[in-house]
Amino acid sequence: AQAILQKNSQAVRTIVDRQHFPSPAADHIYSWKLGWYSTAHQIADRFGHTDLVEALLEHSPAPTRLLNACLLGHSDRIRAMIADDPKLAAQLTDVEHQHVAHAARNNQTEQVATLLEYGFAVTAVGQHGANCLHWAAFHGNAEMVALILPYHPPLEAQDDDFGSTAVGWARHGCQHGWHRDGGDYVRTLQSLLAAGYQPPAKINPTGIADVDKLFA
Repeated sequence: AQAILQKNSQAVRTIVDRQHFPSPAADHIYSWKLGWYSTAHQIADRFGHTDLVEALLEHSPAPTRLLNACLLGHSDRIRAMIADDPKLAAQLTDVEHQHVAHAARNNQTEQVATLLEYGFAVTAVGQHGANCLHWAAFHGNAEMVALILPYHPPLEAQDDDFGSTAVGWARHGCQHGWHRDGGDYVRTLQSLLAAGYQPPAKINPTGIADVDKLFA
């Protein structure tokens, strides 16, 4: 790792995505084995390589260090960095802001909460051009939706690939989502409607009675 970083200091920003690991397959095997959108720091931590995590953080520019401190739950390090530079979040790149959406896509509630608390953009989009609220709604993660809403995400924002809002993602998720059997889609949709989302006058039923009652 040290040798790689000496040759290319920007390698410390590598994440598991199609840009860094292009593949003709739908998704690279690294995505399946190491985790979609994982940083090198996260992967080292996942495999228990504590010394390598610290080495990667040492070689990281301050915004990348803040990102990974948030992702890894290093609360003391985060507070020290913010105390040293209260405007650190203003230095984050668009790619770093995207990790809010990536963490939501991976259903990582605590990481999303920490990233938003320390200045990462609630409007940043990731896979499918979807933001963190889209993904939280898709998972039926009512807890995540509740922590996102105080940051005033755009309720009517549509993703790039399907042209759907967070409510649409929740309605699709309750039928076809990865967590359709365990997600709390009723509470998720209740929160979105209470926050001010205005559904269209005519909306197709999902076939799930408790969900359809919300739009009757």
